[in-house]
Amino acid sequence: MGIEDFRDPNHRENMKKKKKKKKKKKKKKKKKRVKKITVKIC
Repeated sequence: MGIEDFRDPNHRENMKKKKKKKKKKKKKKKKKRVKKITVKIC
């Protein structure tokens, strides 16, 4: 999860509280925005 940590330091705390709910919504919205960043980190 380096992408979320790099974009928002507060995002890590949110993911720990809503890991299941945020994972579903973040996958759809972050997939389009983190398309280029994912290639760099992966």
